[in-house]
Amino acid sequence: MASEELDFDSVKEDRGWYFVEYQPPQGTDWFATLQVVVTQPASDHRVAAAMELEGKAWLKRYSVPLMVSAFDDVGELRDLGDTRPCAYVMAYCDVNTGKPRLCWRELREDEIIDNDFDDETLLRVYAGIPFTRTTPADRDEEFRASARSVRTGRRVVVTGLLVWLAAIPVAWAILQWAGPRWLGVLVLVYCTLKALIQALKLLGVLKPLRREQETQERNSRMEHYFYHCEQNPEGFERLKIENFERDAREEILNEAQVLREEPDSVRDHDEPWAEQENE
Repeated sequence: MASEELDFDSVKEDRGWYFVEYQPPQGTDWFATLQVVVTQPASDHRVAAAMELEGKAWLKRYSVPLMVSAFDDVGELRDLGDTRPCAYVMAYCDVNTGKPRLCWRELREDEIIDNDFDDETLLRVYAGIPFTRTTPADRDEEFRASARSVRTGRRVVVTGLLVWLAAIPVAWAILQWAGPRWLGVLVLVYCTLKALIQALKLLGVLKPLRREQETQERNSRMEHYFYHCEQNPEGFERLKIENFERDAREEILNEAQVLREEPDSVRDHDEPWAEQENE
């Protein structure tokens, strides 16, 4: 690849019980990737067959070596068990015959292609797919901007802590020492009223505001949850994993639904994956 990198958008399509996301080569990668995201129950054999059919179909559409992997509805790499020797398949065109080939193992670049895919070739192969050009200077500037953002955020946090822990108490002490007498009286009255209001709330004479009640209830629940999490850390870890999986599943299913609702999102039945649907 040239020093100037082409960053192509991905292509997503719905297949009914799964959807696919095709990503052209990025940066110095010499192969494209295809994710088969399975959103409904399916056997390992059926998923593996879909991966092979998709690999051949996308290789026919874009003649670039392709790695096909399958994922479940929570975004985890699909384990095909004993159905195939590994979890991904490489699809590529034989340099001698030009016919598509599938290989269920990791391949080196020199085993598949005898020349690099330069920018001109990629632009011709992926004509119609939106892309952006990124130069080393652009990447350096993006990195510097990110670093500046991190440093700015750190300075804001440190400054806020210094103001809260040091500047405000010092300013308050100076104000009490050098301020006018009436200011001390005003502060005393304010503190007395605050203490009186708190005492009335504790005695039940004065009901707390709705916002205060909600805050107290939330703090009480947090303390309750924290106590039980401390008592059962293994259960808490399981709960976190279940929550992460639920969120990932909802995100993936929503993505599949959006693809399904798009016009012409499912390919015509003369495509190779349609044959598998009818098996």
